[in-house]
Amino acid sequence: MNKKQLYDLSNILIMKTETAATLWNECLKMIGKTVSPENYKKWFAQTKGISVEGKMLTVQIPDTSFYTWIEANCASALREALNSVIGTDACLRYSLPKPSLSVVKEPLKKTESYAPFSSHLNAHYTFEQLVEGESNHAAISAGRTIASKPGKTAFNPIFIYGGVGLGKTHLVQAIGNKVVAENPQYRVLYIPSEKFIQQYVDSYHQDKRNDFINYYQNIDVLIIDDVQFFCGKTGSQEVFFHIFNHLHQNGKQLILTADRTPVDMRDIQDRLLSRFKWGLTVKLDTPDYEHRLRILKDKLVREDIKDIPDDVINYIAKTVDTNIRELEGVVNSLLAQSTIIHREITLDLAVDIVSQFIKTTKKELTLDYIKSVVCQSMGVESSLLESSSRKGEIVRARQIAMYFAKTLTQKYSLQNIGSQIAGRDHSTVIHSCKTVSNLIETDKKFRSMVDDIRVKILACA
Repeated sequence: MNKKQLYDLSNILIMKTETAATLWNECLKMIGKTVSPENYKKWFAQTKGISVEGKMLTVQIPDTSFYTWIEANCASALREALNSVIGTDACLRYSLPKPSLSVVKEPLKKTESYAPFSSHLNAHYTFEQLVEGESNHAAISAGRTIASKPGKTAFNPIFIYGGVGLGKTHLVQAIGNKVVAENPQYRVLYIPSEKFIQQYVDSYHQDKRNDFINYYQNIDVLIIDDVQFFCGKTGSQEVFFHIFNHLHQNGKQLILTADRTPVDMRDIQDRLLSRFKWGLTVKLDTPDYEHRLRILKDKLVREDIKDIPDDVINYIAKTVDTNIRELEGVVNSLLAQSTIIHREITLDLAVDIVSQFIKTTKKELTLDYIKSVVCQSMGVESSLLESSSRKGEIVRARQIAMYFAKTLTQKYSLQNIGSQIAGRDHSTVIHSCKTVSNLIETDKKFRSMVDDIRVKILACA
């Protein structure tokens, strides 16, 4: 850079500083009318505007106590002044002189309750362990972007919401683990909101509130799980508001989860809710059948589980459609039960286990229902089962319907089954069941078709 360029740059910096100082002084004139002379002298007289970029005005303050007091007591007056002097949507950034930064960090060395520093991340929660699908694609994509540039994307904060057991905790910790792996010097912290609240309450009673705030204001990536528990906790909301502002203004990453959107939260300050919506809000949905099936198969491969037949996995994926946690819980219980009672893992055992996990209003297995599922699966008209047709596909559909009527129900006699399904006698039912059983043993393709039909019948029952 030549002398002329240096001279021009120096002039630009001087002009920006002078402009920032002028703008901030105009704001101070308005604020001075709303606070007492004592408070103005104590909290505002030592501040100064140092730079301006567009509508972002940077103001230097002596230490973090100034920021905390100003935001707690003069937020509305400050907003009104900024909008009046700079324009709507004006932003204010606080800056600390370098010597003060080291002073702010000093209390951490004296606060034994928070040392040594730990991220509290589960090392098993990684992006590699996530099975991507339509229900979580957007959230995972945003998470990878954040992990590569924490605090430097438009996704700050990222607010991830969704029902229980859909993988929110796994995803946010995957982000944290990726950041730590690529930036070991970063202070990444995962904490459930309930623990954050308890820490704040403890610090308040121990007169260590400032230490608590200083600790959190020195985090590079803050991950708070289940922020809906802030509802009704006024003190915790207040302190988190200031921590949030400090981290955001200093380019630190905030990652939040909840079981609902910010719009649906009650008993949380509007100013805090508005900050939740500053970055990206993304939902985790319930995975569809194909996604659930891939999640289960991925789990089996990762954990080297080879004892669960395909028809059992298909049944679990079709039936347990609530969340991922229950999906994996059924598999774990199935393996445990099989080991404890030395019982082979079969579809019948899976049905028993699933019934312990999910509440269902079971549809009665009627002969008409079984006929309907069999015919729909095989592409045969239901009315043809009772006809005199001897076409191969119709005969086979009759036999399979009789087989399931006998093996999946108990209230129908062989005579009932024969007469209602095909107008035949009980000997036809016995012959059909033997034929189907033999084909299941000898014909792999036939067995697969029968297993699929069984899963459909049981999943809808």
